[in-house]
Amino acid sequence: MSERARLTADDVLSRPETFPNEQAESKLSRLVGLDDHIKALERDLRLIFDPAIAQDWSVQQYGEIITAVELLDEAVPLIVFEGDVGTGKTALAETIGQRIASDGGYGVHMVKMSTRVRGTGYVGEMGTLLAKSFEHVGALYKKKGEPVLFVIDEADSVLTSRASEQHHHEDKSGVNTILQHLDELKTSGSQVAVLAITNRVGVLDPAVLRRATAVFEFRRPNRDQRRALLNGLFGSALSDADMRLLVDESERESNGEMSLSYSDLTLRFAVPAVRRAVWLDERLDAEALAATLRELVPSRAISNT
Repeated sequence: MSERARLTADDVLSRPETFPNEQAESKLSRLVGLDDHIKALERDLRLIFDPAIAQDWSVQQYGEIITAVELLDEAVPLIVFEGDVGTGKTALAETIGQRIASDGGYGVHMVKMSTRVRGTGYVGEMGTLLAKSFEHVGALYKKKGEPVLFVIDEADSVLTSRASEQHHHEDKSGVNTILQHLDELKTSGSQVAVLAITNRVGVLDPAVLRRATAVFEFRRPNRDQRRALLNGLFGSALSDADMRLLVDESERESNGEMSLSYSDLTLRFAVPAVRRAVWLDERLDAEALAATLRELVPSRAISNT
């Protein structure tokens, strides 16, 4: 495809992933420290996919459907994930369908949209691609008859505030297109939920945030979360004393530094350490791991503006 070839929805959307599946279950089980987010997100999504849950509760408790439940039914099926890099936002968005499918007893499908949706420069191309993407997701729901998660990663690339001086007509048109389709989802009765992920929530268009039925804030792991993560990564390979040493060496807050992120501890620390031990055919050494942790510089935060 030439650089200036027109893109289609197939070019900017991933192939659908269907839950439950074993690979997703394995990935979800590794998201330690996010238990509260997982529980709350499952709750919110199941209420989006099955409004009868709240309606039945209201009738059982009060003998009628109270107004607050009616408002819940009218909410836009949009959930925003915001927070620093490497804090598990995308990993959770890509695997939460596994929990919903397993606990709900029905299939769930997930489609991701890439930043290629911005197009190749043709006037009106981004708006068209966004519209076609939403139509594709709607068609998938009609075909499967089961809930669909539509994940928009790096949402700030397409949902930047229309008031921004740097916002071009094409960008404003894209935001308008997404808002239109979000509002249509609210009234369509389809079981489609949109998960918008951003490292820069401050630049999102206010109209997008006003429509969100929930905003989940992701932060770098605290001491207990780091302990759970490291224990999950190394398990019986290290003693309790070794684990305490690593948790201590992963501390940054007491020095006024930025904390290590989940991805710092997994991709930049654990993976290289295991790779080295494998090729040297030797056991993991806690002192060497601790020394590596001491030198590990936290990944930089992305500006929120």
